[in-house]
Amino acid sequence: MNATSIYNEIQSSLKKGERIAIATVVKTVGAAPCGVGTKMVVRADGTTYGSFSGPNIDGRVAHEALQAIQEGRTYVTHFHMDADQGEAVGSCGATLEVFIEILRPEPRLILARPPPG
Repeated sequence: MNATSIYNEIQSSLKKGERIAIATVVKTVGAAPCGVGTKMVVRADGTTYGSFSGPNIDGRVAHEALQAIQEGRTYVTHFHMDADQGEAVGSCGATLEVFIEILRPEPRLILARPPPG
């Protein structure tokens, strides 16, 4: 997945009127399998686009992002990746600092004229 595809997905979701969360890695500690700037889109229905490592950490990030969507708040959180679970590259695991940002579609006002007559 390249940067263009993630931004296309964000734009597509917003055009459909979906409220989404963007989870972005802003810092890593230890042997993380993804780098700073890695992104995941999480939709209000729970579907995702992008990945940080695998189903375990991606599921935890998606769960946290869904809560952020429901609460309507943007914040930074941390996720520890356990090497014993195969989530991290090294034997000590890793920690991801993740910025979760909520995006809402632009509100639109549609005015219609009544039919003449």
